[in-house]
Amino acid sequence: LTEPAQYFHLLRRQMKRNFLKPLVLMTPKSLLRHKLAVSSVNSFTSGHFREILDDPKGDKDAETIILCSGKVYYDLIEFKRPKRFSLIRIEQFYPYPEKQLQDVLNRYTGKQQIRWVQEEPKNRGGWTFMYERLVNQFGLPVTYIGRPFSASPATGSYLQHKKEQEDIVQSAFS
Repeated sequence: LTEPAQYFHLLRRQMKRNFLKPLVLMTPKSLLRHKLAVSSVNSFTSGHFREILDDPKGDKDAETIILCSGKVYYDLIEFKRPKRFSLIRIEQFYPYPEKQLQDVLNRYTGKQQIRWVQEEPKNRGGWTFMYERLVNQFGLPVTYIGRPFSASPATGSYLQHKKEQEDIVQSAFS
C-alpha cells in the first residue's frame, strides 16, 4: 500500500458503512511521527483494543516491573535497559483492568517490586489513581518515579523539561 487512496479503499472495504469518519487523536505532537509509535493495518482491521501491553522483550525472571502509560513509554524503550527489568504499558485506567494486569504480571516469576513511571507531576497523571489499586492487588512495594508535586503541568523551559525527562528515565532503571 503505497498510495493513501489504496489504504482508504482497503479500510472502506473493511468497514460496515460506506463513508469515512474523521479520526481524532489525543496525543502529544512528538508521537505523530515517532518511528516506534505505529500500528499495522491488520491490528485495526482484525485486532482489538488491549488494556495492557506486555513487554515484547520482557524476561520472565525480571525482578523489577515498570508500569507506565502514555508518551514516557517511548523514552523508556529507547533506553538501553538492564535485563532484570520489564516494561508494561497500561492503556486503560478505568475501569481498572485488574484481570488483564494480573494475567500479564503472572508471567513474571521473579518480580520483587513494581515501579510506576510517569512524566507528569506526582499530583497529576495516573499515580494517584493506580497506587492503591496496585498495592492492594499485588501486595508488592510500588515506587513512584516522576516529577515531584507541582501546581504547573510543565516547567516552562524546554531544556529543564528535557533534563528532568532524562533523570526520570535514568531513575526508572537504577
